[in-house]
Amino acid sequence: MATVTVGPGGEVTLPADVVLRKGFKPDRAVRVVETQSGVLLVPVDGHEIPAELTRELDAWQELANDSWAS
Repeated sequence: MATVTVGPGGEVTLPADVVLRKGFKPDRAVRVVETQSGVLLVPVDGHEIPAELTRELDAWQELANDSWAS
């Protein structure tokens, strides 16, 4: 897991290995998904968020809810 810093204009530079693995391209739109505990960036491919990602988001939300409840 990498740590990045938010710049003065709100910009975040992703680690190069993440950019390659996840297919981020210059000037490509990304979907910003706010969760209870953070933000998720998803490359936009012209389709709706896949069901698999929706399930993954639900699982993360559940983990976040459990950690806040503790």
